[in-house]
Amino acid sequence: IRDFCLSRGLGDVYKRQVLDIGDHIRSSGYDVVVSWLTFLHIPERARLVKIIFKLLKPGGFLFCEDFFELKSLSQREKEILSQEVFCNYLPSLETYKSQLTEGGFKIVKVDDLTSDWTDYCKDRVEKMVSKKDELVQIHGQETFDRLRHFYSIVSDLFKGGNLGGGRFIAQKVSDE
Repeated sequence: IRDFCLSRGLGDVYKRQVLDIGDHIRSSGYDVVVSWLTFLHIPERARLVKIIFKLLKPGGFLFCEDFFELKSLSQREKEILSQEVFCNYLPSLETYKSQLTEGGFKIVKVDDLTSDWTDYCKDRVEKMVSKKDELVQIHGQETFDRLRHFYSIVSDLFKGGNLGGGRFIAQKVSDE
């Protein structure tokens, strides 16, 4: 990060600071925990849900958008998710909801966003390719190629019909 900032004349923006995040997190100290496309990287779901539950004040909310297994993933899709997306565990929508309720949460709302995300991912690849020259000039060919590869993989996974995307809103109802 330091080199990136300095190479772009942002030396005054860069400030290195080492801290222990545990010193800044309080149990029962937060009204809301928000997560976008993070849970998919954490296979120990029960532990994660327990930690989030402890972080929230009674009545607090978890707002999460994440992948889920819409239909049984093929072995190849599982390999791609593991190797390219760093997602080694993907529950079904029902399992996702069960994990939250078993962790002490009340499900407030669940939205299946798969159709929207499928369209978005497809459009993202198409837009990127259409702006290739501009993006290569800004980010370089290597970065462009890596992003196009990653975005294409995610788009293909959604097009395959087995990967889903959802929004989960859950509430901590007590301090169990």
